Amino acid sequence: MNSSTDHSTSLILNMKYFFPYLFIGLGVGCYFPILGFYLEYELFFTGTQIGLILASTALFQIVAMPVWGILTDYIKSPKRTLSISLVFCSLTIFVLMFVSSFIAFISFIILFTLFRAPIFYLYDEMILSISKIKVVNYGFIRAGGSIGFAVAAFIGFFFSKFFDYNIFFLLSAVFFISAVTIIFFIRDVEYNKPRIHIKRDLPFLFTERSFVLLCLLIFITIGVLETNMSLMGNYLKDFGGSDFQIALAIFLSASIELPVLTYSKRLYQYISFKKIVVIITILNIAKYLILYFFDSVALVLILAPVHGITYGLIYPLFIYMVEAMVPKKILSTSLSLLNAFVALGTTVFVYTSGVLEEFTKNINTIFILFIILYVFNFILLLAFRQNNKEIQKAT
Repeated sequence: MNSSTDHSTSLILNMKYFFPYLFIGLGVGCYFPILGFYLEYELFFTGTQIGLILASTALFQIVAMPVWGILTDYIKSPKRTLSISLVFCSLTIFVLMFVSSFIAFISFIILFTLFRAPIFYLYDEMILSISKIKVVNYGFIRAGGSIGFAVAAFIGFFFSKFFDYNIFFLLSAVFFISAVTIIFFIRDVEYNKPRIHIKRDLPFLFTERSFVLLCLLIFITIGVLETNMSLMGNYLKDFGGSDFQIALAIFLSASIELPVLTYSKRLYQYISFKKIVVIITILNIAKYLILYFFDSVALVLILAPVHGITYGLIYPLFIYMVEAMVPKKILSTSLSLLNAFVALGTTVFVYTSGVLEEFTKNINTIFILFIILYVFNFILLLAFRQNNKEIQKAT
């Protein structure tokens, strides 16, 4: 009886923290996967303008993330900084509904990006800290974001049949406000830790070899995933895909993350870090080789779950490892730098993909770029000394 009660209590507790991530995922999922498509087919921006917008948003994330991280470590309250960022995310993305000129659009989306940059890793930090005092499953809670992201495209495309495509921005604004409303009722996590000392503490991160290698691995692995997701609508359109098929591809890419994230922590006890990286690298190389040789919407849909498997296996592992290897007083800063490397990878790869497509007149060449980048994972692994005991300690 007690076991059943404990299980029910644990489930309710996990769901309490699950829903903010669900709404955050819905907010990001409504606009992010179709942004390139919207700019090209609705606002009729040129390829150069689209590349500049996508690259600029990622570039400003790189700058904004460490600033938010240092601020959070200084005030020792991820709840406060997360709430501020979500409120202003909602306001700025709502304005984008009414913007159609290039200068105005790039200005407001950069402003939006400055506030959107920290939302995932700040909530990650909240959950990691809560997990120290309560029995919660980080992977399951993180899967809320994946589910939200997966179904957001269907919701957006459904409403776009009755309104214009800019309805995506209104929906994102509503979801961000919904997330911050729930977070308001979650107890703040104040740490009993010393404040960050920038000159003394930050150099530690750049001299910690394992942390630097993690940043490079996430630069490639998650950077390619984000780039592929942002360009998926474009190459599906080139392959003859419909709006429904774009939404389905996004759903299939993200929905598989739920079971993978939920049970990832158990998996880490049995499979070494290096083996996990090798598995996802081989999966992705095979995926992009197939897509390079076959322009098939059906194959894109069949191979879409590889995205979710990759993300679900590797992202929580990076988070756990960072938590274990850095002092608590710079945890937020460390997570912000990790995510900044994702943004940097996305910036570089989106820009390079645009140049390749324009030069070769063939969107399939981006798949060759992705394959080459994943090969570098093997090189990085040779320099990595993290062993399975350290991984188990981290998880």
